[in-house]
Amino acid sequence: MNRSVLAATAVAIALSIGHARAAEILWIQGSWVNLRAEAAANSTIVDRLIVNTEVALLSKQGNWCEVTAKTPEVRGFVACALLGTQAVSLAEVGSPTMAEDKANPHYSAQRSFWLAPSMRRLLEAGENFWSAMLTQEQQEKERPGWFSVAYSGNQPAPVRYAIPEFEAMKNVMKVGIVAAPERRPMLTRWSELKQRVDASVDVQYASIQLSGGQWVPDEVASMVRIARLNPARPSFFKHQGELAPAVSDVEALSAQFGIVERLKVLSGPKWVHPRHNDPFVEGSWDVGSFEVTLDKPVLEYAIGRRGLAELREAVISWKFDVNAEESCSEGFNLKPRAMARSLSGYPRVKHPLAWLHVAEPIPFKKVQITTAARKLVTQPNEQHGRNAFTTIFMHDVDVEGDGVPDLAVWEGMLREGSGGDMLGVRVVFANIGGEWFLLDSDYFAECS
Repeated sequence: MNRSVLAATAVAIALSIGHARAAEILWIQGSWVNLRAEAAANSTIVDRLIVNTEVALLSKQGNWCEVTAKTPEVRGFVACALLGTQAVSLAEVGSPTMAEDKANPHYSAQRSFWLAPSMRRLLEAGENFWSAMLTQEQQEKERPGWFSVAYSGNQPAPVRYAIPEFEAMKNVMKVGIVAAPERRPMLTRWSELKQRVDASVDVQYASIQLSGGQWVPDEVASMVRIARLNPARPSFFKHQGELAPAVSDVEALSAQFGIVERLKVLSGPKWVHPRHNDPFVEGSWDVGSFEVTLDKPVLEYAIGRRGLAELREAVISWKFDVNAEESCSEGFNLKPRAMARSLSGYPRVKHPLAWLHVAEPIPFKKVQITTAARKLVTQPNEQHGRNAFTTIFMHDVDVEGDGVPDLAVWEGMLREGSGGDMLGVRVVFANIGGEWFLLDSDYFAECS
């Protein structure tokens, strides 16, 4: 090959490389954008690109932009209006409300799902499709009150059809995902808890929401106003990723411990007849009953009142049945799972003082518990007698026997009229890296 041909080839390669480098990098802004073969709305759909797919701009034809993407590796045309110079932020579109409960004009249920897939975001997207795809008349027919007032015959069937984007969302959940970090349990430091509770002293008998999203029932707030935690030193738990509250749901455990969760749709939406409400259609678009299950068991560490500690493993699932009637279970809500399997070599703990989820097995089968009781002289409030504590039992739990409490469990005895006192409130704190965090709270629920 002569020198002139080699030189021409080199120039052509250099120009090609320069053109590639000069291509403008953009990001898909829509949740589920059609990539078409040609610059026309009726052109064949080559693929769909989800929000934040990075593309290189090749050319413009009117309102259409020719782009190429690496993931997936495709080339075609999209509406230029659906491209942006910056990636979409979950902080911008992920919540329907902003500060002071103001509506977020940028909220998008669909884009939120693709940015951080989860079952809750799937349900939110389904509700959004219901609002966007059904006529106002059909929506009214499916809301409470319509059937009992305006329809005396058979219940009309819900109007549903397959939506490609929602089908793709369901498939993502069926294949399985690890819930996004935003779903991890949000634990609140004792210092913040105390500050918030003390600041709301004039708003007694009302639940308090903390900055991490935790809700503190009024019974627990009353206890925090009275009792104190001793300063902590670093001990067994080093960081928050080692444990999760007993109250944690499937998605919180998936995010906290990196376990895959998978969806199985069991039925479509159906008419339900609540005991205290008019009939309505229950479901999120075409999802009615469903089950979300973790891929592997989760460890539970249960501590008995006499210091025995049991390690169990449980297969955790979240099952929602549209046909299930509302029910009330009297007593404490945080009960160990009945189907949990006790691991070999650990003692059985039937009625635990406290229990929590842990990332790794805890080898200690006996812990040290130190209990102190604080007697209170209070006058019962006629309307809020349940908050009239007579005694608070404060249990310090030393898991590894180094003399430093790893858990603190408070139990409040409440005045119950002439029937004497009863255990009404339980609060669990965890010493993580030398700081106390609110782990769990529970109270005795009564059915009426």
